[in-house]
Amino acid sequence: MTKKENSKFVERILIKVEAVHHCFKHCSVVRGFVMNKNSNFKKLKAVTAKQIGIRGFYLRYLYNGRFVNETETPQSMGMEDGDTINIFFIMGGPPREAMAVEQLFENFLLRLDVPGAQWQIQ
Repeated sequence: MTKKENSKFVERILIKVEAVHHCFKHCSVVRGFVMNKNSNFKKLKAVTAKQIGIRGFYLRYLYNGRFVNETETPQSMGMEDGDTINIFFIMGGPPREAMAVEQLFENFLLRLDVPGAQWQIQ
């Protein structure tokens, strides 16, 4: 995809983001994001963390088995249109906090079975 901006073309890419829980392997949710190929992942990470309802600190993003850093871009990672980034939550911090984070992530996955949800059950 291209978009004309200030008389130069900006390459855009569709990236699928898939949220997966270790206990719900049969159920994952996916959402597509369109972004510039040379924009970093900082905004995408912030948006997904906010939608999930968990601080970004607890989320890990993987592309082809490799962690995605905020400073990387789809272009620097060799991504193509329609590629998928997987999101996982990590268990960290005090046990009570870790359980709360896991519960938030589970609730996010389970509340998506509604018509018109931005994230779609896979």
